[in-house]
Amino acid sequence: MDEQFDLGAVRHGVYCIALDGEFEFDYEKKPSRVLYIGSGNIKGRIQSHLEGKLFDFAYELRVIPFRFYFCDLTASTSGEVAQRALEQALLEEFYNEIDEGLPLLNAINASRTHKLKDPSRGWNLPLQRDRGPQATAWLIKAKENNNWKGALQ
Repeated sequence: MDEQFDLGAVRHGVYCIALDGEFEFDYEKKPSRVLYIGSGNIKGRIQSHLEGKLFDFAYELRVIPFRFYFCDLTASTSGEVAQRALEQALLEEFYNEIDEGLPLLNAINASRTHKLKDPSRGWNLPLQRDRGPQATAWLIKAKENNNWKGALQ
């Protein structure tokens, strides 16, 4: 039996907005599909992004599909702390492995006061690169002084 994921029920969660298909963004250290990492009430946050700059960004790249990753931490005894810790860990991993900065659409970093303790295997799935037939065929590079940098905050 397939379980339905109820996005509206997620009070504490982490999400990642990425390019899909054969597209990646050409970051400083290595290419990545990741455009934004955020946390909170996922449905509300995604809706606000889609009503604003994310819609504009998607329109500019209208031939490129998007991928959304979600992690529901609502049932965690410390949901808000857990979401901040995971968000920060993903942003730190992005900084260390992909680009000495934030993903293209992030403007600010997450709270650095919470640390991810004993993460389970695959915790950084949105940052992992695809292999096989969906591997990168197209790299997208931002122009100097890109007006999209930090657009979703």
